[in-house]
Amino acid sequence: MPATETPKKIVKTKESYGEVAIIFIATIGAWIAGIAVSSFLGYSLEPFLQFDIITNTVILTFAAFVFAVLLFGFLAPLFFIVLGMMQQTGIFENPIYALLVVPMLFAAYAGITTGIYLLRDLQGKDNIFNYKRKILIYLGVSLVLAVLMPVIVMLAQTYLA
Repeated sequence: MPATETPKKIVKTKESYGEVAIIFIATIGAWIAGIAVSSFLGYSLEPFLQFDIITNTVILTFAAFVFAVLLFGFLAPLFFIVLGMMQQTGIFENPIYALLVVPMLFAAYAGITTGIYLLRDLQGKDNIFNYKRKILIYLGVSLVLAVLMPVIVMLAQTYLA
């Protein structure tokens, strides 16, 4: 009589912050490199979104999340190089515009984490649905920050000018 196999049980593994940390640090470095390359070459990308500052920040924050999820988090630095090249002129005119990258970095962290969880799920090591609440909280907080940060920047410009 053949022995029946029991289905493989997926065990929730401990998080490995090493992969996420390396990609996130590379993402911050890519943003800084985008600003530096743009300023040294004297070339800056024109912002392709011509909405108000709040709408632009929300759209770019969601785009940072999506690009960070693509290719399991490894595409985030490429997005932030382009973002740094777009933000270079605004940051050199008024450095307070650098605060607008905070919600995008938070969304990138959420996307990188989601991408790593997706990779583990595809490898059969973990289940992404174990982390759905955490992912949605990170994304929600980053979108709330995307609405609040431009308001803070506009208030700071008004009172500091």
